[in-house]
Amino acid sequence: MSTETTVLVCFDVRSEKFSFVKVKTFVIEGTMINYNGKLGFLRAGKSTCAYRSSRIVNLLVLEDIDKQGWSERTFVLPALWEDIVGSAMLGFVGMTRTNEIVMRQVSIEPIPLCLFYFNTERNTVVRVAVEGMDVSEYDSVHIFLDHVENVELM
Repeated sequence: MSTETTVLVCFDVRSEKFSFVKVKTFVIEGTMINYNGKLGFLRAGKSTCAYRSSRIVNLLVLEDIDKQGWSERTFVLPALWEDIVGSAMLGFVGMTRTNEIVMRQVSIEPIPLCLFYFNTERNTVVRVAVEGMDVSEYDSVHIFLDHVENVELM
């Protein structure tokens, strides 16, 4: 029997102190996101990627860092999911401030690159093609949410 414990190491910049959070196996196999200012992890059922056959998306949120309390929400994907996603394998990018889960094709082929927005409140999915940018010459493309050019404008 293994006695290993998985922990996240947190560093508070203001106090310059470390803290440790025990985590479930879910965290290791999920994508780390910012969920309304809290630490969250996403995955599609038992997979780190979403596929045409995926039926749910799980969100695990660290609600209280001191008590190390986690909550879990499960979102059922809409009926049109299979038609919108097609044969794409999707990785999680993150979550917008309006609680839309953003996913992207894991492979940058075929062109154009597409993003998928799953609105958790309305249970809708929108596919957005990014046109005018030739990504075929790159090995990978990185996507970031909430990019800010100048922090003074925040």
